[in-house]
Amino acid sequence: MADDAGVSSALVIRGPFGPYDHVAALAHEHYTDGFADVAVQMAPAALPFVSEVGDVTTVLYLHYTSACAKLELGLYDEAAGESYQLLGMIDEHNHAWRAKALSVLGDAWVRKGDTPAAIDALAEAYALVEGFTPRTYDELSAAQ
Repeated sequence: MADDAGVSSALVIRGPFGPYDHVAALAHEHYTDGFADVAVQMAPAALPFVSEVGDVTTVLYLHYTSACAKLELGLYDEAAGESYQLLGMIDEHNHAWRAKALSVLGDAWVRKGDTPAAIDALAEAYALVEGFTPRTYDELSAAQ
């Protein structure tokens, strides 16, 4: 008979970050510290590892950080490409992540001068977060 004294059947509440978030956090830190070029190199270098271990959340954060850093470097088409990759990975019901990806996409199109595409992306992002009260980190981030 097995000893079940230390085992619980309670659900584990999962936080907003993946198990290898420190990798994405480091890339994001480089980006926010003004080293967008380093973030653009780090994020794609880490993607094969976090993808292989199944850390989907960190994959999303790495693509998002890479997209933001590419905007900062003036690589608008590449930032839009990262946003499209993000949108392809995100469940259509994940409004917070969809809004984050669409906001970067809209920003890329604004900076590129494609106003109609920017308005489409930003309007969709706004519609996804309009009127809800953020309850998670991702929802708060998306609503800013």
